[in-house]
Amino acid sequence: MMPSNQEPDAELRLLVSRFIDQTITPEESRRLDERLQGDPAALDHCVESMRFDALMRDALDPQPMELEEIRRVSFDPRTGNPLVTLSRRIRIGDAPPPSRFFPPWLTALLALLLLGVAGAWWMNARAGKAYGIRNGDFENMDLSQSVSPVSHSILFWQDPFSTDGSQLCDLNRMTSGQFFAKSGRNVVLLRPQAFLNQLLLDGRGKELPATPGLRVRVRGWYLSDGAVYPTLRCSLRFVAGGYPAMVQYEAAGIVVPLEDGGWHSFEAEMVLPEKLWTGPTVLAAGLDTKPPAIDLQGKSLTLSLDNYSENGELFLDDLSLEVIGR
Repeated sequence: MMPSNQEPDAELRLLVSRFIDQTITPEESRRLDERLQGDPAALDHCVESMRFDALMRDALDPQPMELEEIRRVSFDPRTGNPLVTLSRRIRIGDAPPPSRFFPPWLTALLALLLLGVAGAWWMNARAGKAYGIRNGDFENMDLSQSVSPVSHSILFWQDPFSTDGSQLCDLNRMTSGQFFAKSGRNVVLLRPQAFLNQLLLDGRGKELPATPGLRVRVRGWYLSDGAVYPTLRCSLRFVAGGYPAMVQYEAAGIVVPLEDGGWHSFEAEMVLPEKLWTGPTVLAAGLDTKPPAIDLQGKSLTLSLDNYSENGELFLDDLSLEVIGR
């Protein structure tokens, strides 16, 4: 142990000097720890030397200094001797700025979130631009708890006007088990000269406008029972007025010949002409004057399915629509 009033020996001065300069070797560091742990005077010399060094550095080039010292004491009951360990860290100068980089897991999470948002936006954009038929399978209403197997209310259909000849029906109950729906339980019944119509909207509720060359394909299933010449007409129309002064302008239409008995699939493709100037095609009886011809470009289109059969019954199920080009 070095007396408090005695000058430090050469070894201690060398060890402290190298510790301050951060050139001390591991072996020298262990030797310095031994000297400082057992000699308070040596520890005082080390502290004074560090303080003097800090003052000199601050005078020449002012920089902050940080000294971190950690002492650990462990006790082994088998030997009864405590073990003291000392670790030091010295840093001169400003602390490095905190890293602005995200940890890898956070970067990956942010990337997944951005990908999810982009995917949702893309899917929403596609869904918004897609036109189709609402309630094409007619299952949006439950008739199983109704006393009657038929209803004149057809959800999402008959937007401009309706007719008593069109009904939603639980086919199995209505025919006492003779027929079944193509899928689900419900179908639509069109009696002779009856029709089914729906205003065509995209996923955001925007109406489908008439444009030259627009191509629309309608698919579905039908069951004709008892008709001599079963016939279905598919049309794209602009409805200028409903009841009592019904006025419709047909932009495109096609007649689909049908077969009697059993379920059959059908497909109808309609193409709007380049010139959409046309007169009214469907008028309510009793109109005093015939409406004039108009340009249908930009007008909202309604799908109309008309049973042109003279007798029998026509059932429709699983209808779909696709805009395949303009």
